[in-house]
Amino acid sequence: MNKSFIIFISMFIVSSSNLCQKKNATAFWKSKPQMVITQSEAQKEIEEKLVRVQSFLNEQKLDGLLLTQVRNFYWITAGLANNQIVLNKDVGAASLLIMKDGKKYLLCTGSEAGRLMDESLGELGYELKNFNWYEANAEKDVRSDLIKEISKDGRIGSDINFPGTVLISDQFKKIRYSLLESEIKRYRWLG
Repeated sequence: MNKSFIIFISMFIVSSSNLCQKKNATAFWKSKPQMVITQSEAQKEIEEKLVRVQSFLNEQKLDGLLLTQVRNFYWITAGLANNQIVLNKDVGAASLLIMKDGKKYLLCTGSEAGRLMDESLGELGYELKNFNWYEANAEKDVRSDLIKEISKDGRIGSDINFPGTVLISDQFKKIRYSLLESEIKRYRWLG
């Protein structure tokens, strides 16, 4: 083995163990991403998007909206939460259910629940509805059961083909076309 490689690995192990020994060390996901916009700008952006969603629900005669595509999850949370696990998939590991009555839910397995609620969904007013990953199988669709329970068999639109919902991905993408000031600010920051 190359001597410099062994030295590098040794230094990496030592530095990693020092990080783990820090007092009050928190999980890596608890560190907030660098913010280009202020917290109040993000909150205003999210509120404006929720108004758009409510208008969309009325236009489409829906009782709720299920967002599972990564781009829509990012969009509705102003990039503050991330449901993506597999990098080459456009469907995330969790869904957001936004109801006509204003209630908002996070639907996910218990393994993702803590991270997503910590990222900001708890602060944004989402109620957690989680399930054990092993409960979902070919015979039982736990997420569909949760949606039925929450919506009381209401008409739910979804950005993916999902049992018991109406596919609205083409109609929904149109409400993302008009960028808000905070979104423009982030694009300008990117260059």
